[in-house]
Amino acid sequence: MYSKPGRSIQNPCEMLESRQLFGADLMFNIASVTAAGSGPGGALVAGADSIAVNATIFNRGDDKTKGADLKVILTRDFEITSDNQSIGKMGVPNVEKRTSWIATRSFTVPAGLESGDYYVFLRIQPYGESFDYVGAIIGGGLFGGSKKAGDPSQNNTRYTGVKVTIAGATPAVDVGLTTGGVRANLSGPGSVQMTRREDGMFDFVATGTNKGSKLTIENADGFNHVGNIHVTGSLNKFEIKVALTGNLTIDGTVKELKLRYVNNGVVTIGGTGEKVKIEARDLDGASIVSGEQIDKIEVYGWYALNGNNGTLSAPWIKEMRTRASFEANVAIAGVVKKPGIQKLRIDDFVASPSFVVRGGIDEFRVGDSRSGSAVTVLGEVKKLDIRGDASGLFSATSIKSVKIERGAADWTLLAGAFLGSDARLGGAAGAADTFGVGTIKEFEIKKTMVNSIVGVGLNPMNSVVGDSDDRFVTTAGSRLDKIKVVQTMQNSKFYSPRLPGKASVNGTNTPTMFDPRFISVLG
Repeated sequence: MYSKPGRSIQNPCEMLESRQLFGADLMFNIASVTAAGSGPGGALVAGADSIAVNATIFNRGDDKTKGADLKVILTRDFEITSDNQSIGKMGVPNVEKRTSWIATRSFTVPAGLESGDYYVFLRIQPYGESFDYVGAIIGGGLFGGSKKAGDPSQNNTRYTGVKVTIAGATPAVDVGLTTGGVRANLSGPGSVQMTRREDGMFDFVATGTNKGSKLTIENADGFNHVGNIHVTGSLNKFEIKVALTGNLTIDGTVKELKLRYVNNGVVTIGGTGEKVKIEARDLDGASIVSGEQIDKIEVYGWYALNGNNGTLSAPWIKEMRTRASFEANVAIAGVVKKPGIQKLRIDDFVASPSFVVRGGIDEFRVGDSRSGSAVTVLGEVKKLDIRGDASGLFSATSIKSVKIERGAADWTLLAGAFLGSDARLGGAAGAADTFGVGTIKEFEIKKTMVNSIVGVGLNPMNSVVGDSDDRFVTTAGSRLDKIKVVQTMQNSKFYSPRLPGKASVNGTNTPTMFDPRFISVLG
């Protein structure tokens, strides 16, 4: 490592000369090599941190080059041999005669390297040639030489490179190996402390970890649950193979988080800059609060416990799935390029009292939407797919496609509405409702529609949909293009300033004009 992490070692003037290439004459200058590690003492973390190289290729010959590779290598012992660790290369283009080309690039330190000191070298190799030209910084100057491949007289030539320290793979460390206890396995930088509380529960604190650390907590002699866990740094992977009955707090980032059971606990990921993948078995009254975007979250079931639904909170989710039911609250909001949820799939039913997404949803697919569930989306829902029965409340700015595989009962669907932080009609401040222009391009229910309302661009005025004071926000813009109810409609209505001329109901193409079930004019 450098004496100061992140220090740039400069070499503004010395050049390393290569042999001529087809009349070209290449030289290269290493302007700077920068390596700021996130490990202890500024060490580079294998598989996470990077080395930045800034070099200049100068063609002082009379012809342009035919190309070359500028390679970055690491060596443990100063030797430039064929078994050195290459960490990447920069392809040098055809450089015109008497001109230069500046190469700047960062190279991630490969995972799996052993911990210790390494030396950074640059090597230039002409395309189609059997020669390597090697150069490295010595203090403020630069020294280089050349060797033919397979020439044993050159294999022991020594060079001095830029020294860096790498915090690589280290043996796993076990703590808390007690009868009836648990075991913590940590590989990579950091340490773990365990405390046994008076109630017999174990708490853990991990310090000094970073993006190269992996932590596992598991059974030792049958103990099956732990209390609170606090990780003060970041992790590459964290797996808990026992039940968590307390809180898990990760101050930094984590790329992969695997949980088993979480009961009434709060899982918090505070860091940003690393999308996380989360996997869990059952979450009972538990919450997951992530400051980082979630690349994928997969849970078998997320249940309410003793009146506590728990909450899932993140700025963005690429993919979300539960194989059983989902009863947690949801709060998706953040300043990201495309906020919302790309793909959501709940195999059983959703019964979230407050499911709030400030952004779009590409696909919202659930088994059933239960009574008491309330979903609101500040954006477009491209596909709303309910594989069973629909009930509860669903609202979004616009919806392209609505398909209900069975029936709808006591269900309210509003396009053009966002119902605030509580996902419910009514409320003030953050829970206040907003109503605007809405659209639904396609609507289909495979069975009956009972005691249900679909409103497009509708403002209920008094938080009760379907009574006498309802109004359309405007007569322009809002529209419902296609309606199909395969079986019957009972005490159900469609509201929109613009409706299709005909709707398919119970196998009949029914004109919507003057049919009291289809309302395009209000008050």
